[in-house]
Amino acid sequence: MSNKIALTDIPSPKSQRWGIQNLKKGWKCEDPKPHAHDYDEYVVMWKGRFIIRNDGVDTEYAAGDVIRFPAHQLHCGIEALEDTEYFWSRAD
Repeated sequence: MSNKIALTDIPSPKSQRWGIQNLKKGWKCEDPKPHAHDYDEYVVMWKGRFIIRNDGVDTEYAAGDVIRFPAHQLHCGIEALEDTEYFWSRAD
């Protein structure tokens, strides 16, 4: 018997201090509305390619990238270029 589970099977806490996001290839934000937080946020990409608008600049990120959104910096997801999975966490 194996104790292995998929990371996507782990629910994020109710306080939403971290989460796992899964996006299918072709997902697009139809009406991008950048948002900001009162805390730094980190994203670890482990699968796929994803365009994120960060402080007004669209950047493509891929598996292996680690992204930091400083507190109060506007950001939002734009488009999944491949099936994409990433882990995000608050840093407060």
